[in-house]
Amino acid sequence: MKIDFNDLCKLLTDKYKIDFIILYKDLSVKIFSESINRFIDDEMKENDDVRENFYELCGYENEFNAIEKCIKKDFRIKSIYKRGYYIDIYIRSFKEYFVIFIDDVSEHIREHRHILQDRNNNELLLRELSYDINIHKEHNKYLKDIAMRDNLTGLLNRFGLDKELDNLLTKNINFSLLFLDLDFFKVVNDKYGHKYGDSVLKSVAIRLNKIFSENSIIVRYGGDEFVVILYNKIDKKYIKTIAETTIREIKKDYIIEDKIINIGISIGIIFYPQNANNKYDIIYKADQAMYYAKDKGKNQYCFY
Repeated sequence: MKIDFNDLCKLLTDKYKIDFIILYKDLSVKIFSESINRFIDDEMKENDDVRENFYELCGYENEFNAIEKCIKKDFRIKSIYKRGYYIDIYIRSFKEYFVIFIDDVSEHIREHRHILQDRNNNELLLRELSYDINIHKEHNKYLKDIAMRDNLTGLLNRFGLDKELDNLLTKNINFSLLFLDLDFFKVVNDKYGHKYGDSVLKSVAIRLNKIFSENSIIVRYGGDEFVVILYNKIDKKYIKTIAETTIREIKKDYIIEDKIINIGISIGIIFYPQNANNKYDIIYKADQAMYYAKDKGKNQYCFY
């Protein structure tokens, strides 16, 4: 049956109040609801590559490939914060198209004051593993580790961060948290392509592991964002020094095949429990501090 996209647009936006993007299998945009642009930084247009605007939100190509090859039926991203909104994203394959459904759940999140930030359905994976008594204990542990790690960099992912924060808050351990966002990273993808962008992200992860070698938790938060937690490190002078070191190291040239690539980094810093006492406020305030740093002119850091 041939899809009438105009009727589909009207049904989803008027009756169900859900925004959406329909993609060709090469991840270029076929059609989208007009109000989708409130969630993204650059205005979306037909035939755009979806990764340019939703790189941080939609996961990565391997997720779409897994759906297409029937390894996964779909994938969900719950309660992602973007430009003042919390949105649930649900992605499915329909014959020659991918469809991304986007539901604004801001009011629900604000009412309940919690945020579930699972990008790759890993929470469901862990839940299923806990019920499967046929899986060997060591293999179960291995799969749990996979669920909490970013495929590209090997760092903890957002779900892993959530678990680490739960542990630190439960034990009431003081810590500082640095929210890192790469500067000029979009230029790398635009100019050289995502292959080079992914190589840069892996190199950034390696550098962060060298900088923060002890008493730290390093996370790829998504896209070009990273989070570092330094537990039992709340001395402002020390954190200032480590932030300056991070900026200096990340700014150094990246030699990827035949290209010399330069990026920068903006850092927002928050202290627990001085600045926030729950997971929601810790991440939100660190993110805000990062944007203050970015507004100062890139390659800057800012305390909340």
